[in-house]
Amino acid sequence: MDPKNPQWKIFVNMSCDYILHLWPKRLTDQTRKAFQTDYEQRLKKKSLEKTRGLFLFELEGNIVDLGNVYIDDKQRLNIAEFYIIPEQRKKGLGSHFFNLLKAWGKSKNATSIRAEVDKHLENANAFWKSQGLTLTSSEKRNVYTGDLDN
Repeated sequence: MDPKNPQWKIFVNMSCDYILHLWPKRLTDQTRKAFQTDYEQRLKKKSLEKTRGLFLFELEGNIVDLGNVYIDDKQRLNIAEFYIIPEQRKKGLGSHFFNLLKAWGKSKNATSIRAEVDKHLENANAFWKSQGLTLTSSEKRNVYTGDLDN
C-alpha cells in the first residue's frame, strides 16, 4: 500500500478503527482526527521502508482485512496489525490472507514469523495458534512464533 494509492485513506481509517477499538485510551489527550493525522504521517514513513508491507485485502470488491507487517534484522516477519472486519470472521479468510502475508515475507527473505497479541483477545490468540504458531512468551502480551515454511 502506497500513500499515492486511491485506497490509502481507507487503509488509514481502517487502521485507526482497529487501533482505537482495541486501545481506546490512545485518545486520552487528543481527538480522533488528531490521532489519525499523526498516525497517517507515521504510516507514510513506514510505507517507505523496503522491509515494510501495508496491505488491504478485498473480497468481492469489498475491503475485509488489513495487514501491516515488517521484516526485522533477524529476518523475522513481524505482524504489527492484522484485522478482519467482524462480519467476515470465521469464514477462513484469515488463513488465506495470512498465507499471502507469509508469501510476501518469503519474497523478502524472511525465515520466521512473530505475532504479538493482547492476552484478553481470545479470538486473536486462538487464530495464531490455529495457524501453527507457538506461544513462546506470555509476559505483558502473548508472543507467537513459528517457522515461515510451515
